[in-house]
Order: sequence, then C-alpha cells, then structure tokens
Amino acid sequence: MLRQGGLFNDQQQLSTPLPENWASPSIYSFNPGNLEWQNYIFNREKDVFAVFPFDGWHIDSLGGGTAYDFTGNKIDLDQTFQGFINNAKATLGKSVVFNSVGNYGQKESASSSADILYSEMWEGSGQITYNDLKNSIDAGNSLSGGSKSTVLAAYMNRNYQKNFSEFNQGYFNTPSILLTDATIFASGGSHIELGDDLNMLSLEYFPNKHLIMSNELKQQLKNYYDFMVAYENLLRGGLSNTHNIVYVHDMDSNTSTDGSPNTIWKFTKTGNGYDVIHLINLLGVPSNHWRDADATYPVPNFQSNITVKYYYGSGTVESVNFASPDYDNGKSYSTSFTTGSDDQGNYVTFTVPTLQYWDMIYIKKS
Repeated sequence: MLRQGGLFNDQQQLSTPLPENWASPSIYSFNPGNLEWQNYIFNREKDVFAVFPFDGWHIDSLGGGTAYDFTGNKIDLDQTFQGFINNAKATLGKSVVFNSVGNYGQKESASSSADILYSEMWEGSGQITYNDLKNSIDAGNSLSGGSKSTVLAAYMNRNYQKNFSEFNQGYFNTPSILLTDATIFASGGSHIELGDDLNMLSLEYFPNKHLIMSNELKQQLKNYYDFMVAYENLLRGGLSNTHNIVYVHDMDSNTSTDGSPNTIWKFTKTGNGYDVIHLINLLGVPSNHWRDADATYPVPNFQSNITVKYYYGSGTVESVNFASPDYDNGKSYSTSFTTGSDDQGNYVTFTVPTLQYWDMIYIKKS
C-alpha cells in the first residue's frame, strides 16, 4: 500500500537524500491526496501523540515540482494540500501548521483549517528582497481574509555559516538579523528563528550550531520580541496597507516604498483605530537582499530629528505617538504635531527623534 501511495518521477519514487550517518539515507515522497496514505500517516501521528504531549503537528512539504501517482497520473500537488490539512486537523484534534515552501500552496493553506500560515522563504522561489518578505505576509493576510497570521522561516547568513562548525563557531551579523526581523514584524508576521537551547537558525537543518548570537544581539532580539508582543494590536490583525503619502523632509530623495538599498523604507497601514507608519532604515546598507548570506551588512546610518509629513485623508488627528524597539526599550512617546492641507490633501507634520533600524509611528484619528 505504501508504495502505491507514493509520488513518482518516471519509474522512481521521489525522494530527498539525508545527511550521511543518519538512520535513513533519504525521505520518500507520498501523495497527500491518497486517502490510504493519509490514514497510515495520521495513525502514526496518533502513536506519537499517545507518547509525547505535543500541542500539534508541523506538516512539512518540499514545495512544487512535477510528480505522478503510482498509475502514472500527473498530480497537481498544491490541489492536494487543503484536503490533507483538513483531514489531519479533524482526525488528530490537534493544532496543525503546514509549510507552504516558497509560498507554493499558500492559497490552499490559507483556505484550510491550518491554525496559522507558515512559509519557508527561498530565493529560487522569488523571495529575494525585504519587500518580497512583506509581499508574502501581505498575500497570506489577504488570502485568509485577515484571519491567520503568517510565520516565515527565513534562514540568515546561510553562506557564512559554512566557514564554521559547532566546535569553531562564528557570530550572526546583528544588523542583518534586526533588519529582517524589522521587516517581518512591521509587515504583521513572525519569524521562526530560534531553535533548541536558544540557538538561532542559519540553516534548514535546525540542530546546526555553526553560528551563535552575540550578547548584544540577544538583548536586542529580546527588545524586538517584547515590542512585537506589546504592540500586537498595531502590528497584526485588522490592519491593511494604505497608499497614503509620507514625506521625509530634507531627505525624501533617499527614501523608498519598496525597501531599496541605501534608503529609508516607508510604508503605511491602517486599522484598529490608528494609522501606522513604519520607517525601516536601510541607509548605508548596500543590498536589499534579506538573507545577507555572507554576513557583511553594516549598521545602518543613524538618523535623528527626522521631520515627517503624512497625508492622512479624512478625520481629525488626535495624537501622534512614536515607538521603536531600538529606543528606550520600546517605550511609547507622544509627539507634538501640526496639521494642515494643500493640493494633495490633509496632512500632519511631526518630528521623529531617532531612527536606528525601525521606527513605528501610530496616529489616532476621530
């Protein structure tokens, strides 16, 4: 039965090789739409839950590709995912997460009973830049109607880790870690980046310990996670992108709306009673590739006393507030402001005191 439930390429069952000296030389691929295979694997999962009190099942995948069933029929893999996820959830009665690798199957996962959305980011699938990460999170939010948050698996400094081993470890590059986390958190997503014993992930093989976090990065990362939780109502759930105009006085030529290198990246959201402006500092950063594969990105050029002009549309501005995970442990500050209007509409101007990596400005309107 197992072989008949497999996925094939010509005469061979599809498989993925595993590292040397493992108990099995490879993982074989099976057809998620085959009900006999579903029954088998779900029962094996029940065996696991009977012994270990796990909260749920992380269902992995290998992304897309050409595959055939045992009788030679071509299988559109993405069309099998929703049924597999739904049946797993119903059969096991546990939380279920599905990895839509490179966003392949993201739509089907969003329409399924999976508890959250989860996607592993790969350049070969088109997730190259900071803006690509944001677009992935935006797509998940849109496909799920805002009902599911997105977790991204995005392995940092992946080439650099090859220079080291668990006996001769190197350090993650702090600027690139914080810039990628700023992108993901500001976009409304989360980043799976910490593995066993608080080891940060540089590779899809989670036990890899070639790179470690410096004490500085550990502290800064704690600030970022505290910030993500403290301001969850301004970051996730019920917010949508806007096209409202943001000008940064005296340096707007060095800004972008797509995360271009050597710019201040600006984008806006609205929801939960607030307009939200995110400023991510890429000034002095030579590339917009999120992975920083060789761990070379410098600390962005620090900015202070930035004057911002924001076109907010209708309503009355009641307050302007500033917060950053890089400043005073993420504490929120009320900022003085002035309002006016011109041929582009109603605007509010204010000054942001500091920008290292990421600032969030949230504006209350009535």
